[in-house]
Amino acid sequence: MKKQKFKINMVRNLLLLVALITWACGDNSSSAESSGPSSSSETDCDGTGCVTSACIDRTVFVFSTDYKAGELRWIEETAGHAAVISEDKLDFYQDSKIINAGGNFFVLERAGADNLTLLDPCKKEVLWQTALEDYSNPTDVVMADESSAWVALEGAQNFVKVSVADGKILKTVKTDAFTSKGGTSPNLADFAVCGDTLFAVFQRYVYDAATYTSTYPKGLLAWYDLKTGELLDTLSLATKNPAMMAATSENLYVATQGEYDEMWSLPADENRGIEKVDLVKKTSSLFVTGAKLGGGATDIAVDKKNALAYVAVSAGFSKAVVSVNLKDGSVKELKDISGADGGFYFDAKSGLLYTGDRTFSDVLFYDGKDVLVVEKGDMAPLPPYGITVSGK
Repeated sequence: MKKQKFKINMVRNLLLLVALITWACGDNSSSAESSGPSSSSETDCDGTGCVTSACIDRTVFVFSTDYKAGELRWIEETAGHAAVISEDKLDFYQDSKIINAGGNFFVLERAGADNLTLLDPCKKEVLWQTALEDYSNPTDVVMADESSAWVALEGAQNFVKVSVADGKILKTVKTDAFTSKGGTSPNLADFAVCGDTLFAVFQRYVYDAATYTSTYPKGLLAWYDLKTGELLDTLSLATKNPAMMAATSENLYVATQGEYDEMWSLPADENRGIEKVDLVKKTSSLFVTGAKLGGGATDIAVDKKNALAYVAVSAGFSKAVVSVNLKDGSVKELKDISGADGGFYFDAKSGLLYTGDRTFSDVLFYDGKDVLVVEKGDMAPLPPYGITVSGK
């Protein structure tokens, strides 16, 4: 890591000029040429979570946990133009996800707490919190329209639409028909949106408490009307245990982990990888195998501008991040990034990939060429677990 950090220090100022440019909350006309926060207190959010006043909106947030306590911090710019994890924090349940959906900042407190929280990212205050079904385990949030959002529930046999104004549940969409025989839910893992279509991917595994193992059928992809939640179509995937999805205008890419082996590892083989779903033909095939990736694909983010996918890869204790050329499927390992088990987020506006390394408690930025490790300051934050950027 010493060699890596020396290299990182040389490019810190260059990356921070890109990463830490911020905009005032509610200013949808901002661009990369903006010189800094606006002093305007105008807003067009009308209570939907984007709060008024002269505040820094596009901020990198990091959720950290030691599996006993959870804390939400953010990255600040010091007088010396160094990126530092904040000393201030907000406490949340130890197993939580943070998601920016349409400029609305959600905290998903997962199985055991099962709450959905809308946060004001400017004032660092909770706007509202909604209790979800016990052990429903929320996994994702996407906007249905400007005033409502869909919430994916891994542990329930449904997903729900909530009001962004107050968190009230507006609609419940049943998914029990997708539950495998012997399973307790269809295990909705992730949402993706393309146009007016909502995609939901289901793992559909069956857990055996006696042997502590799970049996996985092939993953299932379902199409829904984004606004109404009406089921439109379904498709069986080519591989098992899907984790995350990312969409382009023509294709949907699904990261699949496949089944674990007897050592609880995800082997580098042909039984997992990145599937490409042709949204016109409604077919899916393995685009990049686990053999090429080096293991199972646990997360994916698409850089549409450069026709790349960034993929988090796991093979037991070995973890890596790779880039995949979406034109020819070629794979390149990003060797300066040791893994993404502590967060994985691509910000299309800045062109930066953010990852978290739980082993070293590091948060990293990657701009396609160089890497930056965010300084921790004088305190010791918990190991990172999730990363997102607020604002639109």
